[in-house]
Amino acid sequence: MSRSSASDLGKEAETRNINQHSNIDHDLTTGQKELIEAAEPPFTERESDEKDEQESNDLERVATKASSKPSVNNIKSVPNGGLWAWLQVVSSFFLFMNTWGIVNTFGTYQTYYETGLLSTSSPSAISWIGSIQATLLLFVGSLTGPIYDSGYARSLVFAGTFLVVFGQMMLSPAIGFAWATRVLGFLELATLGVSCAVLRIRVLPAGRRKFLDLAAWKEVPFTFFVLGTFIGFLGLYTPFFYIQSYALALGTSSDLAFYLLAILNAASTFGRVLPNLLADRIGPFNVIIPCTLMTGILCLCLVATNSFGSVAAISALYGFFSGTFVSLPATIYVHITANRGLIGTRMGMGFSVTSIGILVGTPISGAILSASGYNEIWIYGGIMTIVAAALICVCRVSKGGWGWKTVV
Repeated sequence: MSRSSASDLGKEAETRNINQHSNIDHDLTTGQKELIEAAEPPFTERESDEKDEQESNDLERVATKASSKPSVNNIKSVPNGGLWAWLQVVSSFFLFMNTWGIVNTFGTYQTYYETGLLSTSSPSAISWIGSIQATLLLFVGSLTGPIYDSGYARSLVFAGTFLVVFGQMMLSPAIGFAWATRVLGFLELATLGVSCAVLRIRVLPAGRRKFLDLAAWKEVPFTFFVLGTFIGFLGLYTPFFYIQSYALALGTSSDLAFYLLAILNAASTFGRVLPNLLADRIGPFNVIIPCTLMTGILCLCLVATNSFGSVAAISALYGFFSGTFVSLPATIYVHITANRGLIGTRMGMGFSVTSIGILVGTPISGAILSASGYNEIWIYGGIMTIVAAALICVCRVSKGGWGWKTVV
């Protein structure tokens, strides 16, 4: 290679370097150029590591600060203990006591109406009172959800307190049954007043949720679980509504018969707590399926009862196992919803469908009772609940497979 050729190649390389620096300089401001010109020589490897470590520490401090802020998506920011935290528990207890607690005592009203106040009406017609009450409790929840998401939770509690107490008082036009109803109304007023006074919203919801998520119906776990709970509630409340009148038909005294619903509901309290603790370990599906199956079997066992003792024993067991079917669905909706932002939407959709099962379930039982007898309504309730267990089992398999040891 000649000297002139080498010189030309050198000039060409120098030109390329100048062009590259020109492109870089073109993207930099004058101030940035001055900083670069005045800068020290490039970082050594040690200095570079120290810089990376400093940046990492800065990011960690920012993340820690953010994690301490209250957020609907930030579990670490949820307070654990303290006066106001436990007051929220008390508030929730009274809210449930005066909503689902009243619904679960309708068996007492059913018996009273059949034997006294509405003795000329059929059991099926009377049961519409309680079934509509339970249905609205679920269905209206899907309508009030967007109001809650807008930050009006306390306003909803105030409005609900007025409606619950007003409705109870309007049921009492005279002395006797009426004063018992009034006392219950005053009790509701006092306990719900506590909820109104102490209930606090820790953080506002992240935003308004979608009212419907039609894509959910394309998912096998969601569809079969909603169908399973719908079928299950067609039969689940049959003993709650008719166990007392059944005991009276067996010849049990009214003083003893009225204890049956208390036994059933007391056992249901344990059934809503203890199995949930087990569900944390082995999965909600692995708990609700056998408990639902046992609920159906126990309802069928009422056919063989012929004394107060046997009815009371089955009532206690039925209350325990049926409590799981009432308490775990909300957990399962969370479990089968991948997008956490759609949990409220899907839960509202599912409970709206479920409410229809509650609405028509006990009137169907009443119609069967009028046409056939008590044995037939126990068979109806048992079969519906067992079918529900089978449908939820399909949901479980589609979610976690056939392995019985799988936590799902």
